Amino acid sequence: MSLHIKREEIYGFLGENGAGKTTTIRMVSGLLKPTKGEVCLFGKKFTPNNSP
Repeated sequence: MSLHIKREEIYGFLGENGAGKTTTIRMVSGLLKPTKGEVCLFGKKFTPNNSP
């Protein structure tokens, strides 16, 4: 999944039950480690140890 949100935009994260919304938010917030791929925030690879 690739998601680009411009500064000061508001984005709604919608989908059916089981679509992965909560899992995605947990990965972005550092509560869950991705099993594949990576999470990038502000153009930098994100890990819970180097949160922006």
